[in-house]
Amino acid sequence: MSELEDQLTSLLVRNADAVEVVPDIDAVLAPGPVIPRASGRGWKVLVAGAAAVACVVAGAVALVVRVPRGDVDVESSTGPSGRAAEVGGADAGAVPRFLVTAPGWQIMEAQEDSSEDYGGYTGEMALNDGSDRVISLNWYPAARYDTYIDDRQAAAEATSHTTVAGHDAVLFDEGGTFSAWWLEGDNTFGLRGNSFASVDEYLAVVATVREVDQATWLDALPAGILRPDDRPAVVEATLADLPVPDGLDVAALEHTGTVDTAHVVEQEVANAVICAWVQQWVDGTAAGDAAAVDEATRAMTSSHEWRVLVEAENGTWTHFIWEVADAMGAGVPLDQYPSLPQGTGYQRHLGCPESAAGQG
Repeated sequence: MSELEDQLTSLLVRNADAVEVVPDIDAVLAPGPVIPRASGRGWKVLVAGAAAVACVVAGAVALVVRVPRGDVDVESSTGPSGRAAEVGGADAGAVPRFLVTAPGWQIMEAQEDSSEDYGGYTGEMALNDGSDRVISLNWYPAARYDTYIDDRQAAAEATSHTTVAGHDAVLFDEGGTFSAWWLEGDNTFGLRGNSFASVDEYLAVVATVREVDQATWLDALPAGILRPDDRPAVVEATLADLPVPDGLDVAALEHTGTVDTAHVVEQEVANAVICAWVQQWVDGTAAGDAAAVDEATRAMTSSHEWRVLVEAENGTWTHFIWEVADAMGAGVPLDQYPSLPQGTGYQRHLGCPESAAGQG
């Protein structure tokens, strides 16, 4: 198995276990676009919010890891208004905000990611009106627009245009699932509707979508979602229970400007701490610094007692962490990465940044 296949297999297994699907390395290695669905920050699945709502109200969830490319000729690399999708990412406060203003529609879930896993800022919110209908709004960097349009074209039974909050959007009918995609500033937006009886019913709700300011959007979020101002307290409380390595950028964890649940923020903090300790092990090994290696090893082996891990709902997440902790404690590499240096194998297993120094 090549190093590329090592990496893809690890990524697929982590993400597939988290959502109970069977990974298919051959499908990913085959020609065609891969649609990213999980963040390296704790392997958070961006569709999880909408999927959870859909599971409750519609009784079914589908995770698309790879969408096959059909014989669709995309006319150009520009958006519906003719603008090229330029590379760039907006910070959280600059992302345009949208709400469904039709009576009864409320936000059920919302989460965002300010990391560079997809080349910029990403997020999703799911809305429901008390019926089995679900609206899911996703946002990605503008540079991803062509990829998503291309893939929706391949799956669509019909394609046309509509308007969403004054923006020209490409409308896809995928046989009962409808979606509209548009560009605004540095962002690609996708508005998906599930369990609508017809495209006209979907468009009637789409017609009520309005762009709102940040304060209005934050006020519309449900109580269980952390606002940006709430995040520092959760970060501080999580770190109080963990061995914190020197040099950890706590400010970066506290001030992402994103919204999320306390559970996800706790996992993000734990991941940052873990990756910092693994990096110290890597750097200490390369430098022959036995004290630094020993400190990192003791910190990682203590992770079996960390509250955030012991109480975690995602057993797959903790399993991967403790595999590395145990291997580090035993001073052995992970069997899953025979072609990689020991430290790089640790980093890859956890989705941590990989350092060239990790040749131990």
